[in-house]
Amino acid sequence: MGQKIRGLYQRGRIFWFAHQENGRRVYVSLKTPDYVLAVQRAAQIIKRPSLNPTEGLAADIDAFLTYQLAHHNFTAATADSKGAILRKFGDWIGWLDTASITAEDLQRFYDEQRQTIKEGSAQTYVMALRSFFGWAVQQALRRDNPAAEVRMGRVVSTPRRRFCTFAERDRIIAEAPTGELSFVLYCGFHAGLRKNEIIQARPDWFDLDQGLLHVRKTPTFEPKDKEERTVPLTKEFREFPRRVRQARPVHAPARRRAGQIALPLRLRPPLLPLPRTAGLPLGDAPHHAPHLRQPPGQPRLLDLQDRHLDGRRGRHDPEALRQTAAD
Repeated sequence: MGQKIRGLYQRGRIFWFAHQENGRRVYVSLKTPDYVLAVQRAAQIIKRPSLNPTEGLAADIDAFLTYQLAHHNFTAATADSKGAILRKFGDWIGWLDTASITAEDLQRFYDEQRQTIKEGSAQTYVMALRSFFGWAVQQALRRDNPAAEVRMGRVVSTPRRRFCTFAERDRIIAEAPTGELSFVLYCGFHAGLRKNEIIQARPDWFDLDQGLLHVRKTPTFEPKDKEERTVPLTKEFREFPRRVRQARPVHAPARRRAGQIALPLRLRPPLLPLPRTAGLPLGDAPHHAPHLRQPPGQPRLLDLQDRHLDGRRGRHDPEALRQTAAD
């Protein structure tokens, strides 16, 4: 077995480590029959003999998300998605204490998840857990990161699915019943914007002279990964505003009282049907516009009522939208 480590011994097949902590003898299960791994875990205990108190896994998850948000490491959307993964794991593990969870537990979780979801998604779960346990080590809630020991498979990318041809794309845009819906389609098909980016788009994002679209942070929006980016406008998208017969910009904010924040376009379920003359099955959408997808069997509908204004009152008029859809 090699050189003995003081305090390291076996009970049955499992290694244990005995050490002094605050003047008393403490016996810790190293939860492994492997001697090399047991030595590594014993060394971690020697390096950090005591841990900070914890209120349990659920409280630690909440503290982790709060920390990441406060330090601007996560956006609100990222915190929601990571939190859902961590709480799913918490339900699966029976909300064990944070320091009691082992690499074997995480390996079993990963192996079970990949039976029902794609390999890439299962690995995303492990990465979220790795981030959480890495933070737990920094906060002295545990001595190691068990997610770092999870053995994962190889992600095999699937072939790109073609949802429609360029001709079908152009026909869908040409037959959009309103300029607002045309704008949404141009953003998705021609600029590849995400759903929330379309919703939050502002007139000053668009530099028509230079042919550029700048996705920028606003008081109500932060780009994915907190990175602003610039997208070149296609010739068709660049010429689109000039073709629209409207006195104000296609995506200008609605009228508001002095002091009010200008809120961008909001898409709500459903009033306006997408044109179907291109012969596309319901539920399909271009691969580069995933934000326009809906489950098969459901009509793809967009409610643009926030963009239809009653000129007399300067307020949103849902009836005007319904009339447009009926026409």
